[in-house]
Amino acid sequence: MAGFLEREDVVAVLREEVDKAGGQVAWSKKTGVDRSNVNRVLNGHRPLPETILVALKLRAVYIKNVQAMPFGHRPHKRTRTGKS
Repeated sequence: MAGFLEREDVVAVLREEVDKAGGQVAWSKKTGVDRSNVNRVLNGHRPLPETILVALKLRAVYIKNVQAMPFGHRPHKRTRTGKS
């Protein structure tokens, strides 16, 4: 399955996996991820570290937020002087 997840979605997946494992301590022992990091992420006090993403078999992807252009619109071409 491929798809994009927001941070909240990843935290929800983490929460499900922690619950399946029987709690934070059990999940941490199973995956080797520090329990305090798991706790801080679940409580919103820490960004998602790569160790948790790897344990969940996920990876971070960064997407530039670009507004869609109307159909048929072309961006300005630069001239030789570098000006539009």
